[in-house]
Formats: sequence, structure tokens, C-alpha cells
Amino acid sequence: MDTANRFSVKKFSDVAVEVVREKILSGELAPGQRINEIALSEELQISRSPLREALRDLTSEGLVTMSPGKGSFVASFDIETVTQIGEIRLTVECAVARFAAERADESDRAELKQMIGEIEEAIAAPDRPYPHHLNFHHLLGRATKNPRLSQLSDEVERQLRLARIASGNSPTRAREVLAEHRAISDAVLAGDVERADREMRSHITASNDAIIALIVS
Repeated sequence: MDTANRFSVKKFSDVAVEVVREKILSGELAPGQRINEIALSEELQISRSPLREALRDLTSEGLVTMSPGKGSFVASFDIETVTQIGEIRLTVECAVARFAAERADESDRAELKQMIGEIEEAIAAPDRPYPHHLNFHHLLGRATKNPRLSQLSDEVERQLRLARIASGNSPTRAREVLAEHRAISDAVLAGDVERADREMRSHITASNDAIIALIVS
């Protein structure tokens, strides 16, 4: 759907969120880059007010930072920030894994199997990055049957979204992530709470290490 058609069915700010998010995640707007609000409002043919509302929404997703008097910038990451968020992510995602192993129903199990198969297919070629549109952690969150925990998981994952995408763009790391996700999925499918916790802990630790390695490289 093009931008004009999007505006016919959604609020200006909602469409602006979609467009700017796409620009950030595609790399068109690079980490740390100042966002030119005038140029964007002209491109989208909207006023600055809904654009600023959109940028505030993207701030809550961890994709944009806003600095009074300086403007809006695409998020960038330092080791301290990644470490702090990583500690939160480890706690939250291990809880997700445990509850998913305990509570997943047949529908959840079928979706997990299907997603692992889709990820395997997506990175079958050796040079393919991880398919981030296949949100394994969101699916696990739903399987907990705890909407508040699932929402918290989504929020924490969003905080590191840009950094995780950059890390997963390495074909080597993509294959490692698949193996880690498969191990978590196997534990959840088996209803093995302790193994699910252990495999998730290993995965999040490896993920945090990969992100930090990317920052310092």
C-alpha cells in the first residue's frame, strides 16, 4: 500500500510511524543520524505535529531518541545501555520460556514448529541474514497465556531491536540464532520447564555478547 492510500484509512501519525520505522529498519536512516523533520513532513505531506507524535511513538519502541533543543535521532547503542537492557531481557525472557513450556497449548506448539521450519527455509542459503519478521520471542510470549508478560517481553525486545537486527545480519550469527531458537522450541514442545529456562538463558547471553561485539568492532 502506498503512502497516499495509507492515509485514507489511518491517522497521519500512525502512517508516519510505519514509514519512519521502515526507513530505520532498512538502514535508510542510520543509527545516530539526525532525523530531518522538515524533509520528512514534506515527503509525507503532513504537518510537523503528527510527525512529532510518530517520533514519540518510535521513541517508546527504542528506535528514536529525542533531545530537547537538538531534535530527533535514530537510536544508537553503547555498551552500558546494551548491558543494562540485556540484564532485563535475560530475566524477562527466561520467565517467558518457563511459562511457555508449562502452558503452551496445541495451537502454540503447532505455530512454534511452523515458525522454526520457516526460519530454516529462510536461511537455507549460507549468506542469508536472520529473518527478523519471524518474531520467535513474540510467539513464545503469547504461549505464556500472560498478556502482561508478553507485552513486557515485546517492549524489552524493541529496546534492542536495531542492535539485534544488525547482529542477526551476520549469516554466521543467523545460523547460531536458529540453533538456539530450535533448542528453546524443543524444550517448550517437550514441556521441560528447566531446560527451556536453561536454553533461553544461553541464547540471551549469546545474543547480548554478539551485540556488544558488534558495538566494539
